[in-house]
Amino acid sequence: MNPDVHTLTGAYAMNALDEDERREFERHMAVCPDCERETRELERTAAHLGLAAATAPPPGLRAKVLAEVARTRQQSPLAPPPAALPRARTWAMPVVSLLAAASVLAAVVFGIGVLTANQELTRERALMEQVTAIVSAPDARTEVAGNGKVVSSKLLGKAVLLAGDQVPAPRAGNDLQAWAISDAGAVSLGLMARTHSGKHEPMVFPTAGVSKIGVTLEPAGGSARPTSAPVLLVPVA
Repeated sequence: MNPDVHTLTGAYAMNALDEDERREFERHMAVCPDCERETRELERTAAHLGLAAATAPPPGLRAKVLAEVARTRQQSPLAPPPAALPRARTWAMPVVSLLAAASVLAAVVFGIGVLTANQELTRERALMEQVTAIVSAPDARTEVAGNGKVVSSKLLGKAVLLAGDQVPAPRAGNDLQAWAISDAGAVSLGLMARTHSGKHEPMVFPTAGVSKIGVTLEPAGGSARPTSAPVLLVPVA
């Protein structure tokens, strides 16, 4: 068995092998627990990322990954020196090297993708726990206006803004920005995010002194103060 077959775990998980190479690797994997374990981990990672939300990579990621691949020396597990290959197979070594580099690149990208997906999942879970606590509070009160509602709890000192589907999505070059309105004026609560299904994400905010919640259309990135009429204005109980 060519020792470089150990480097094909990533290529196998990505379905990058031809039929002959795939069968050969499966025969090897049946007697190599390390390769089987690594391959199954990569396959599970690929399946997880397929279900996760697509996330734009950080700036410069591609250059960093390619630089890392260029610096990484590909090594196989210790094995006896390979027998001389027939001349007709001399083309195989460059292909194996390319597949090995591809497997390293795939592993790096998978790792970054899993980390990003896990961070997003943790953030969404924390948000939904807050929303659940507010709407299930014994003193929860709901105010509805237009295409939105605010559920608040004085016991918790928090409220959640729930914008309906009829609140328009921002045009290109704009963002929807939420504002906590009190006698002192309007304070930004931040930009309104959207869920993976395209709905407006709930926004949790403290209720101290707040009488209304407004949402305005602002230039991309938001504004220091409202610059347009509100598309949504809901009282806070």
